[in-house]
Amino acid sequence: MNRSCCTASDGRWRGPILAIGLLAVALGGWTRLAAADIVHLKNGRRITADSVRIEGDRLVLETAAGSMTIPRGDVQSIEKGSPAKKTPATPTPPGLATPPANTPPPANTPAPATAPAPAAASPSTSPPASPSASPWSAAVPSTAGAAAATDWLADGIEALGARRYERAQSSFLAALASDPRSTPAALGLVASQLGAGDASGARGRARLLVTEHPDSSQGWLLLGETEYALGDITAARRAFEKSRALKDTPELAAWIERLQSEEKASKGYGSLRSGHFRMEFDPGSAPGRAREALAFLDSIYEEMAGIFRHHPSEGLDVVLYPRDSFQELTGFGNGVLGLYDGKIRIPTGGPDQLTASDRATFRHELAHAFIDSKTSGHCPRWLHEGLAQRVEPKSSRGSESLLVSAGAGEAALRGEFTYGSALGFVDYLFERFGPDRMNLLLDKLAAEPRLDEAMRWAFGAPCADLADDWGKSLRARPPGR
Repeated sequence: MNRSCCTASDGRWRGPILAIGLLAVALGGWTRLAAADIVHLKNGRRITADSVRIEGDRLVLETAAGSMTIPRGDVQSIEKGSPAKKTPATPTPPGLATPPANTPPPANTPAPATAPAPAAASPSTSPPASPSASPWSAAVPSTAGAAAATDWLADGIEALGARRYERAQSSFLAALASDPRSTPAALGLVASQLGAGDASGARGRARLLVTEHPDSSQGWLLLGETEYALGDITAARRAFEKSRALKDTPELAAWIERLQSEEKASKGYGSLRSGHFRMEFDPGSAPGRAREALAFLDSIYEEMAGIFRHHPSEGLDVVLYPRDSFQELTGFGNGVLGLYDGKIRIPTGGPDQLTASDRATFRHELAHAFIDSKTSGHCPRWLHEGLAQRVEPKSSRGSESLLVSAGAGEAALRGEFTYGSALGFVDYLFERFGPDRMNLLLDKLAAEPRLDEAMRWAFGAPCADLADDWGKSLRARPPGR
C-alpha cells in the first residue's frame, strides 16, 4: 500500500494543539498590533512594548507578557516606534505521518535567533534551588525586586520564543523569586515546562495557577494543553472552554471543536496501559490487535531508547481507530497507514491481528515520538522522516540512480526533500559520520533550534555544504552500490 502524509499545506489535521502558538497566547502575544516602543534600561537590557505610559515615578508597559510596571529611574531612554505589522504566532511542526515514496515534506522553517544570556543574578534574584509548592505566593517584592523581575521576565520571554525551554524555566523562576505575584512569569514557567516535555510538572503548576488566578484565560489555556499532553481529552476540553468563556478567540474555538471530534471518534473506546504507553482502541474492531500492538511497542521501547539514546519524560499515547473514524478525524483516506502529531494514531482494518506492515508502521511512528522528544520539537521534517524510515528499517541503497535522475542533490541544496531523498541524505550522514555524531546533532537541536548551527557543531559544516557533498557522492557512485 502506498503511504501518504499530512503536511502544513494540507490545511487539514494537525492535532488540536498548536504548541508554540499556544505558548505565545499564554503570554498574551498572539498578535502584535500596537506601536512597538523599545524601552532601554540602564543595565543594558531592552524591552519591546506595545505602549508605554507614565504614572508618577513609574512606567507602565503593555507587552507580549501583559502589563509590566518598572521604576522610571531604571530607564535610560524610550525609543518610539511605528505601528508594528500583524505577526502570527510561530506554528508547531504539523503531525508526522508514515510517508509515501515521493511526496516532498514542507521546507524547514528558519528558527529564531539565539537569545542573549541574562545578566548574572544577585543572591536576591537567583532562581530557588527547588521550587516551593507555590513559587508565586510570597512577600510583596521591593522596587529593586520588581526591576529584577522585569529583567528576568524579558529574558524568559525571549528564551521561550526561541524554544530554549530550560533557560526559559530558569529565567521565569528567577522572575518569580524577585516578584512572586508576577502572573506572566507564572504563565511562562508553565509554558516552558510544557515545552521541555515535563507535562506532569506543568499540569501541577497550571492547576495551582488557575486556583490562585481563576480569571486567567491564559492559565486555563495552558492547563488544557497539559491535560491533553497527558491524555485526558475531556479535561483538556473543559479547561479550554473555561479559557474561552474568559476570552473567546477563533483559534480556541477551533481547538475545542477538534477536541470534541476526537472525543466523538474515541467514544466507548477501551484502554490498555503499560509502563510507557497509554493505548486506546475500538473494542468492536481491534481488541486483539490492540493487545498485540501494546506488547510489540513495549518490546521495542528500549531498542528505540538505545538508538536515540533518550527516554521520553512522559508516557506516549497511542490510538487505534477504525478506518472510517480515522478518516473523519484526520481527513486522510486509505493511503495513510499512520500519523504522529503528539499521539501515535493508527487506522485499522481487516483481520484483528498485528501484521508485518503494522509493525513497520509502529516502528516508524514511535521513532517520530522519540525524535520529537529528544529535540524538543526542533527537528526539521526531512531529518525526522529520514530517521524514521531507517528505523522501520529501510535503506536507500540501490536507489542512487533514481535520486540522481530526480535531481535530489540539487533539490537538497534548496532545502527541498522527498521522502526518498530524505532517507538517502540521512543514510549518507550516517555513513560519513556515524550514529554517535547523529545523536550529537539531535542533542544539540534540543538547545540550538538553528539547523545550520547545530549541524556545524555536530558535523563541522552547514546543511547546504553537506547536501552538496551528498549530491556529488551520488553522481560519483556506481549504480547499485
